[in-house]
Amino acid sequence: AQGLDGMLALSAELAGYRHGKFALDHASVTARGRRASHELSIAADGPGLDARADLAGGWEEKSGWSGSLRRLENRGRYPLALLAPARLTLAPGRFALNEAALKFAGASIEIHELSRQGGRLFSRGELRGLPLDQFAALAFKPGTAETNLTLGGTWSVAAADRVDGSIELWREQGDVAMLTAPRTPLGLKQLLLRVTALDSHLNGRLEVAGTTLGNLAADGAST
Repeated sequence: AQGLDGMLALSAELAGYRHGKFALDHASVTARGRRASHELSIAADGPGLDARADLAGGWEEKSGWSGSLRRLENRGRYPLALLAPARLTLAPGRFALNEAALKFAGASIEIHELSRQGGRLFSRGELRGLPLDQFAALAFKPGTAETNLTLGGTWSVAAADRVDGSIELWREQGDVAMLTAPRTPLGLKQLLLRVTALDSHLNGRLEVAGTTLGNLAADGAST
C-alpha cells in the first residue's frame, strides 16, 4: 500500500444550486497527483459568472497545504484574471495569499498580502487604472452622470476584534459630467479620499478640485 501519499484522484460536480439570490448552473472540482504533490482545478458557471481556478501544491500534516495559485479568472460580468502564479497557503484556522497580480474590470491590482490567522484578517495592496464607469450605478442615479474617470489607490487593513489601517483612493485621469441641460463637466483636476482606522475609530478626508466645482475639502470621523 502507498499509505497517505498514495495516488489522489477526485472528480466532483454540482448542478442547479440555488441559495437566495445566489445561483450556480454548474460547478466542478478535479484533483490528481499525490497528497504531497497534486494539482486541483475548480470551475463554476452561473448568472454573471464564468470562473476557473487552477492550483498546484501539497499537504503536510504540520504546516497544512502550500503551493501556488496558477490560474484565477472570471469571464462573466466582472472580468478577472490572475497575471502570474501567486503563493498560497491553507491550514485549519489560517490562510495566506501573497504577491497576487490581477486584472479586474480593467484595473491592475496587486495584492501583496491577504491573510487570516488567529482570528486576525490582514490585507495590503495597491490598484491602478480602476474605471469608475464600471461602478457608476453605485455612485450615481441612472441617467444623471457619465464618466471616464480612473482611480488609483493603496490599502493596508487589519481586522480582528478591532480595525486598524488605511485606504487611499485618488484620481489618475478623466472627469465626471453631469447630464443636465446643458451637459456639465466637473473639470476634475484632483480627487483624493483618505480613510484611516485606529482601534476601530475612523477618520476620513476628501479633497476635490475642479474648474466647475472649485476647491472642496471635507473631514469626518466616527465616534
